[in-house]
Amino acid sequence: MTENYYDVLFGFSDELDDKSTELYSVKEVADFIHTNNGGYITEEDGTPLLQIRNRDFEFCNDMRYKYELMAQLRKGEGFEDRYRW
Repeated sequence: MTENYYDVLFGFSDELDDKSTELYSVKEVADFIHTNNGGYITEEDGTPLLQIRNRDFEFCNDMRYKYELMAQLRKGEGFEDRYRW
């Protein structure tokens, strides 16, 4: 089972997007990334948490969360090598 480390995160299709989507679990973040083919995720206060572009992690400020998210992303795609470190 994936632990939720954050109460809520905000997903943006890219870092210039001005409309966010509230995300309440690692699965919701993974679904958002799959739907948008990447994304920019922030904490509630606007602190950047991670950005994925073209299936590559551009950055991530929480490695523990990154590994949980990667496991969820791989499940959603059905095979393990989909997302690169």
